[in-house]
Amino acid sequence: MEFLAIDVMADPDVKRASDRLQGFNGDLVETERQISEMNSTVVSLGKGKHRGPIDRAADALVGGKNFEDIEGDVAVLQGEYPKLCKRRAVVARAIELQKKVIVKEEERASREICTKLEPDYRANVAALAKHMIALGKAMVVDITFFDDLRSGGVRHGSLMGMRVTALGDPRDRNSRLAMWLMEALAFGLIDEATVPAEWRERWAR
Repeated sequence: MEFLAIDVMADPDVKRASDRLQGFNGDLVETERQISEMNSTVVSLGKGKHRGPIDRAADALVGGKNFEDIEGDVAVLQGEYPKLCKRRAVVARAIELQKKVIVKEEERASREICTKLEPDYRANVAALAKHMIALGKAMVVDITFFDDLRSGGVRHGSLMGMRVTALGDPRDRNSRLAMWLMEALAFGLIDEATVPAEWRERWAR
């Protein structure tokens, strides 16, 4: 059984929300650039690094003009800076809120995807459980075989034991195989009748 590779970004609402976030991020970068440029203008006053409104106004004063003649240039800078700072704050907050929107949309889309795939997934788990139980039964045969040899005093060094020790005895509720099956039962992924009654009885002890 194969599952289709489904990307949550394929959901149109998730993509739309992500695109909006990308747009907000672009706005923030541009606003930061403008603020940085304006700050550079202020810092460079008198240093000749940038000829912004304040530089030009200062040059005019040095050149003999009255402040009243050049206050228009200063007002432009004074008026734009607060606007940019406010825009930066608003866009930054919009980014925070949009991220929450994306999380909600991704959760919704994920639930829809999981609901759609659940029947196929359950079928896959059932098939896996079938093989796990078959393996467990074979392991019980192997465990019993060597236990009987030991009980009879037979030295079985010439027989290479091939027990899958990592999975443990499926009759032991603390073994990995038993815990996997118990969890599958708890979530209703497999039917109780598929698991040997002897195992279930031992787990309940």
